[in-house]
Amino acid sequence: MNETTKAPFSLKPRDSLQVTMEILVACSLMVLGACGNALVFIAVWKEKSLRTTPNVFVVNLAVTDFLFCVVVLPLTSATFIQGEWKLGLHGCNLQALMFSTNINATLVTMTTISINRFVLIRYRIKYKTVYTKRNVIFMIFGIWCYAILVASRPLYGLGEYVFNPSTAFCSIDKKPDSASRISRFVAYFTLYANIIIVMRCYVGIYRTVRQHRRQIKNSQEKSENTERSRGNRGPRKEVGEEVHIAKTLFVVICLFGICWFPTAVAGIVVVFGTTIPDQVQEMLMLTVCLASVVNPMVYAVRNRRFRRTFKRIMELRFSTVAHRPALRISVRPERAQTTL
Repeated sequence: MNETTKAPFSLKPRDSLQVTMEILVACSLMVLGACGNALVFIAVWKEKSLRTTPNVFVVNLAVTDFLFCVVVLPLTSATFIQGEWKLGLHGCNLQALMFSTNINATLVTMTTISINRFVLIRYRIKYKTVYTKRNVIFMIFGIWCYAILVASRPLYGLGEYVFNPSTAFCSIDKKPDSASRISRFVAYFTLYANIIIVMRCYVGIYRTVRQHRRQIKNSQEKSENTERSRGNRGPRKEVGEEVHIAKTLFVVICLFGICWFPTAVAGIVVVFGTTIPDQVQEMLMLTVCLASVVNPMVYAVRNRRFRRTFKRIMELRFSTVAHRPALRISVRPERAQTTL
């Protein structure tokens, strides 16, 4: 009886080298992701110029990645170390719920970022009326409500949460015999609808930028007044900065897609009854985990403000450690005095 209950939560047999690599990779991703995304929080908190409307969604994206690294991934790391899932069925259901919530929140946040960039570049005049403080709060609230609603579908009979002994993760099962057609439809509709929206937004951004540059070029060719030519530099520079930010966020979305695309393909293959080797499943899941680590690196490379703020935070941290006050003893002729 005990064997039967315990078996579904035990990992498949692995050699010592594989176990060591699993633990090292999982723990490394956990630490790097947690520290990197925490750095994003600190940077936005410390640097006033980073407290912009688009960065509200960037911070929300960092929240999803941070929660994944400090809540979901440690449970999997512990499972790699112990060789089995120790938290039982209810613990597995909870991890699967959190895992799926994080995935959906990340996906919808990236779509919201794309829409935000599109509205800012295509409809600059209407931007501030749409993205008010109140509306942005409602958007963030809506993202998390939607993510929880989609992730909790097994709780109302659409599929089920299961432990995967090949990846040490609990997730929503997509196999034909356990997941309903409606559950699979919801999952794939969510995925492809968001992909289509993101692609549409960035195609719109590209067309708008190209049209804007043509207008600037024509106005410069027709302009005979030097002062008038200088007057065009301000808007051009402003649009250029927004385009650069849009490109940076597009890189983030592309990296997310690269990390998730193999797993999405594997999920479709599994639905049709094809078996995927255990090592491949494990590698795909670790690639998914990598998506929660790369974003802060992109901000550091592509965004000057984030890069400068990250650098100041790190320098301040290391200088504080290096110059931490030590016990100094100064001796005067009349007495010995200890000072801190």
